[in-house]
Amino acid sequence: WFIIGSGGAFFFILIQLVLLVDFAHSWNESWIENMHKGNSRGWYTALLAVMTLNYITAFIAVILCFIFYTKPDGCIINKFFISFNVVLCTVASVVSVLRKVQVQEISALIKKD
Repeated sequence: WFIIGSGGAFFFILIQLVLLVDFAHSWNESWIENMHKGNSRGWYTALLAVMTLNYITAFIAVILCFIFYTKPDGCIINKFFISFNVVLCTVASVVSVLRKVQVQEISALIKKD
C-alpha cells in the first residue's frame, strides 16, 4: 500500500501543479486582455502588485523554513535543499521575464505585448 499511496500522492501533486499553473496563466491572460480594453495603467499596477505580494510571501516562507527546519549548528541537508530551491526559483523567475522567452509566447510573470 505504501507504493500505491506514494504513486497516488505524486500524481495528486502533479495534477495540482498543472492546475495552479493553468490558473495563473489564465488569470494573467484575462488581466492582460482587460489592460488592452481600457485603463491599462491600473491593470498593469494591479498585476505588478499581485506579483510583488507573491514574491514577498515566498520570501517570508523561505525565512520561516530556515527558522523552523534548520539549526545554526547542524541541519546541513535542510539548509542545502532550502537554498537550492531558492536558487532554482530565482533562476526560473529571471528566465521567465527575458525577452526571448516572452517573444515565444511562453507564460511569463509579467507579459507585455
